[in-house]
Amino acid sequence: LSLMNAIDPGTFDPQDTQSFATPALALFMRVPGSTGNPEIVFDRLVGIASEMASELNAVVLDDQQQPLDAAGIDRYRDMINART
Repeated sequence: LSLMNAIDPGTFDPQDTQSFATPALALFMRVPGSTGNPEIVFDRLVGIASEMASELNAVVLDDQQQPLDAAGIDRYRDMINART
């Protein structure tokens, strides 16, 4: 799993954690990944994204910038299965 800042260049400054602000973050994974079962990794990604959204009072969006729902999760699972 990887985390990216939505603001160019996509990185985080560890020296600036107190005043850090961004309009969006991106969580992503490589499929097929080098280790582990991609479906388990995906489930972890969705769980982490949901926890982060809850803590940050944010919304998890899909690749179309729509709220991620059960149908979207199923669509991603289908994409993962097609690539493994």
